[in-house]
Amino acid sequence: MAEQGSLSKLFGSFNRMFWVVNFFELFERGAYYSMMAILSIHVVNNILGGGAYASTVFGILYGFVVILLYFYPVVSGALAEKYGYRNMLLFAFSVLIVGYMLMSMARPGQFVFFAVAYSLVGLGAGTFKPIVSATIAHVTSVDQRNQAYSIYYWLINFGAFVGTLVIGFLFSAPSLYHLIFVVSGALVCVNMAMLLLFFRNPVEPRKGLSVVDAIKRIGPALKDRSFVMLLVIYSGFWFMYTYQTFIQIYMDQFDRMPDWFAIAWISTVNPGTIIVVGPFISKAVAPYRSMSVMMTGISLACIGIAINGLSDSSSLFLLGIVIFSVGEFITHPGFISYVSKIAPTDKLAIYMASIFISVGIGQIAGGVAQGFMYDIIARGMLRPKLYIALIVAVGLATLIAFLYYNRWLSREARRIEPTIADITPSVWTRSATVGVVLLLIPATIGTGFALGTSVMGSEDVEDHGLDWTKYASATLSIADISDYTNEGDEWSGPVEIGVPNVASMTFTLTWTDEADDGARYTNQPDTFILYVTPPNGTEMMSGAVSNPQGGAGTASVSFRFEGTSDPFLNGTGAWDVVVKCTTAGNQVPRVNFLGLRTRADAGNAWTLSVECVHLERPAK
Repeated sequence: MAEQGSLSKLFGSFNRMFWVVNFFELFERGAYYSMMAILSIHVVNNILGGGAYASTVFGILYGFVVILLYFYPVVSGALAEKYGYRNMLLFAFSVLIVGYMLMSMARPGQFVFFAVAYSLVGLGAGTFKPIVSATIAHVTSVDQRNQAYSIYYWLINFGAFVGTLVIGFLFSAPSLYHLIFVVSGALVCVNMAMLLLFFRNPVEPRKGLSVVDAIKRIGPALKDRSFVMLLVIYSGFWFMYTYQTFIQIYMDQFDRMPDWFAIAWISTVNPGTIIVVGPFISKAVAPYRSMSVMMTGISLACIGIAINGLSDSSSLFLLGIVIFSVGEFITHPGFISYVSKIAPTDKLAIYMASIFISVGIGQIAGGVAQGFMYDIIARGMLRPKLYIALIVAVGLATLIAFLYYNRWLSREARRIEPTIADITPSVWTRSATVGVVLLLIPATIGTGFALGTSVMGSEDVEDHGLDWTKYASATLSIADISDYTNEGDEWSGPVEIGVPNVASMTFTLTWTDEADDGARYTNQPDTFILYVTPPNGTEMMSGAVSNPQGGAGTASVSFRFEGTSDPFLNGTGAWDVVVKCTTAGNQVPRVNFLGLRTRADAGNAWTLSVECVHLERPAK
């Protein structure tokens, strides 16, 4: 009964609008993190075909979308004040639904189409983000903030956990990944319904505020020198956090988990940990200064990533994510709460929206840099542990920056957090702590280098290469190409193959010669040559092929590839195809003495069909 009374008190202490926006967050983040659970591996392998710099390209795309996710909220937070929170949420959910559905339609090789669709998701999510956090600030008291944002963060992770767990069961095969975007769109549709039925503006729109003036209101927050310093320092944590985006690629390519473990399930560990221990953690850290709480969280996050990436054990791989998750849950709600307390009351929405600048800086830098680092260090040099050690080093450098920032603000501690009665020296105020963390940076990098190289796909490697019998063959049909070529001319063009592990390619050219022109003429055969050059540059040709008199002709070129690693990219990329019409057979008189003249044939129409057979890795 005591527990029931405690729950009743918890739910009753917040008003209805608090729970409405938290359910928005539950479904929207469930949709987003279900997508993110497979996004990197889907783009790298399915859309880009696993090319040599696919991770770098994905990192650049991710960094671009982060601009919309974390910089645009500064603008959308201001616009919400003018047009109203409800109208901006309506726009956000509409764009998200369209973006997710378009992402589901993208197929191998359609990177630009996919990138545009993903950008729409970034725009919708960037519009949504500041509205929820600002609404919570408006409908809760200062004394409720720590608990309110802990609940908010807990529900985010509950949505992420359930979403990624379910898709791991239902859509574990890489060929089904596009259906996950459909599920994400459906979840946002639930939010749209709740918005129309239950949501009301927590504050009245300022209709007289011009758009330019609304955006200008960002200025005061960015003129606050100590606040800007805080945002820049905190971006280091989000650089480190971006490793969670690349972890699926690392797990897949270096076989860090058994084959039965679905790739999407790795994304359940982080939110699952927060769901289980989050309520206990939020209660435990409530009495402490937010700055001390943040530094404790960053320390645990560094330890977690180090355990996750510098070991060879699947168990430690998971344990590292658990520890990192605890650190994350300590750090970020504490940061949000801290900003809500130092922000002037009349500028609360702008300060809260400015939080995303910090997240954006860190994730843009993390996406671009880590994509490049993964391709060069982890995959190129086969040193994933060094790659991860460098990420941990950035986290340690962030901790040092916070230590100095904390000293700088210590004299204002009572003013910033007047509810804390006793501010005493701690491990975070001692000079020795700075020295220890400084020494840990070169020690971590050195350890990552000393641990040596790793083998990609090590669980599948045998004496004679990979066991391809575990892989399923899949046929990728390329849309037929049709054209007309005159005698002596040639047509050339590229054929893009966007999937890895290409086992065979078959190019088939067909044409149908014209019929004889009446009983007095015979149409001589047409002759074509088909030239095909694969990405590795070794050209093959069909030879000169003529159709049977008055019938259809066929010229074909086939390639077969054998790989020793996964992915192998011999057939992935741009193929050059040339179709040459060497002879267009004329209409020749059957009997020459009748005075009939030969009728010339200019050329012929043709169709090129392309079939690609590739090998799909068994679903994890």
